[in-house]
Amino acid sequence: LRGEQFSAFKHLIHRQAHVLWVAPTGGGKTLPFQLAMKSWPRRVCGLMVLPYKVLHHDMHRRMREMGLTASEWTLQNSSPGSRVITVSIEHFKDQGFLTLLSTMATELRLGGIIFDEAHGLMEDANWRQMYLGALRHVLSFPNVVCHFLSATFPPAFEGDFWKMIGYKYQSNEAFKVLRSSTQRPNHFYQMLNL
Repeated sequence: LRGEQFSAFKHLIHRQAHVLWVAPTGGGKTLPFQLAMKSWPRRVCGLMVLPYKVLHHDMHRRMREMGLTASEWTLQNSSPGSRVITVSIEHFKDQGFLTLLSTMATELRLGGIIFDEAHGLMEDANWRQMYLGALRHVLSFPNVVCHFLSATFPPAFEGDFWKMIGYKYQSNEAFKVLRSSTQRPNHFYQMLNL
């Protein structure tokens, strides 16, 4: 682990702080979560809130490669027994799902929640509707940390983000911001007239 990866892992493993982590696509944002899952007791599960259906299969594959079981919460699979549970953004607010999370948190079986593509909270009013009430609810769970991941969350969004989730941000408290350079010097765009 390097730099922000180690910081994210430390916050996850010790359940110290919620984290907003901005790093490039392919920058290793999932690895700290995988390692925390491997380090926590077997009865502790992790949750990944994913905005796109296609991401579920990829995440399940990546978890299996690390020796972790993974399955998707759906209305038909409302009690997945895997270590890593993925859920689609549209189901995050479902009462059955929130009941499962509350039960897991009360029984100390929920270690951390990853929100992928977190910039969507600020950019998309539909995401805010789906997330916000449920998000405020899960942020109150004791011993459960939430990590918000994005490759494109601009610093200008941070103040509104804290207000939106009802959190008064102070850098030394229970919410941390980690930023890696999202500039990729080996990538460039060029317009060609054909």
